[in-house]
Amino acid sequence: MMGRKGPRDKAHHAVTVSISSARARLRRWLVVPAALAGVLPAVLLGAPPARAAGGCDLHYWWTPFDSTSSWVDAVISSGAPLSCGTSPAIARFNGGTLIGAAPTSPYGFRTLRNPDGSPYWEWGGVWASASEGMVGPPSMTAYSNGVESAETAGNGVYGEDLYSQTIPNGYPGIGQGSQVSTGLRLEPWAPGIARSSGGTVLAATGIDCSLWFYWSSDGSPGWSPEQVAGTWKAVDAPSVTVGDGGVQISAIGPGGSLWFYWAADGTPTWHPEQVAGPGSAAGGQAMTHSGGAIQIAAAAPDGSLWFYWAADGTPTWHAEEVAGPGSVSGTPAMTSAGGSMEIAATSADGSLWFYWAYDGTASWHPQLLSGPGTTFASPAMTTSSGTYEIASLTQ
Repeated sequence: MMGRKGPRDKAHHAVTVSISSARARLRRWLVVPAALAGVLPAVLLGAPPARAAGGCDLHYWWTPFDSTSSWVDAVISSGAPLSCGTSPAIARFNGGTLIGAAPTSPYGFRTLRNPDGSPYWEWGGVWASASEGMVGPPSMTAYSNGVESAETAGNGVYGEDLYSQTIPNGYPGIGQGSQVSTGLRLEPWAPGIARSSGGTVLAATGIDCSLWFYWSSDGSPGWSPEQVAGTWKAVDAPSVTVGDGGVQISAIGPGGSLWFYWAADGTPTWHPEQVAGPGSAAGGQAMTHSGGAIQIAAAAPDGSLWFYWAADGTPTWHAEEVAGPGSVSGTPAMTSAGGSMEIAATSADGSLWFYWAYDGTASWHPQLLSGPGTTFASPAMTTSSGTYEIASLTQ
């Protein structure tokens, strides 16, 4: 396929990495306060404590690139009342992984931090974006020495304000946040967030279904807004990426059409492209940019999962069915790493699935990670140094 890399030499294979060798990386089982990390004695792994009444648990999954049948999983937040109705976020910082999730109380979001090589997850505390509380789930992305997040805050119905926060080395702190917008009423959905070579970009949806773009240069406290598309042009949480000399945004439009917008760096002119026609998408979409192409994953109204891609600089979109009707509910998560494309999604029966395909092929391989009734909301996914990492909510 034009624009997608060819298959890698090292093929995916059956279980060749044992759980014991995977644990040699000392990955992510026990949750402790940050102040106690590294001073508690060793404990038996895989025996999470009882969860407090109410809310959901945070579940963490990981596996090496070349052994996608060797998933290691753990509940890492038993006892913490996390909201079952909002999706978690996950990102890498320099030397570890950070997960953010909304608590059952409508104020800020909780973070869990795990340095590479540590058996402990540390509570990073709660970051409150505004006194009126966070409305939507957080979004996170890596930057040079930490993580950046974005979230909406408002009156419990709409996200009146948009906030962004830098989290150096995975530790939230007072005074690290900035107000991106105020007065423009936004839908209470996770904003899109990405890093460019010299700053941060965000995308958000207005309550009139308009589509907005914000950017800020590193070292500047100010944010510049641009309207990407007018009223009734976007009906879900947008995704944003950077690359190929510009910024790209994807969103579901009226009637379930799927749209892609791009603008060259330094210009305010946005170019729209229809990826798929009305009736093609529902619930949410995700986007990546890799291997000289844009990739989008979206769920169709019948619950089938679809993958779309277009080579950079071309308006021709190619569609592939990843999984049939009834396979997915909500917003898929997507990455591109290890010579393949990867998608994680929650199905309508509450199971969690992982799909992958070699770059340059249309053959998608499904894997069941967690059975029916186990997974709430949509998952989040990232990659790091040869590993896939997924965060999901369980009850």
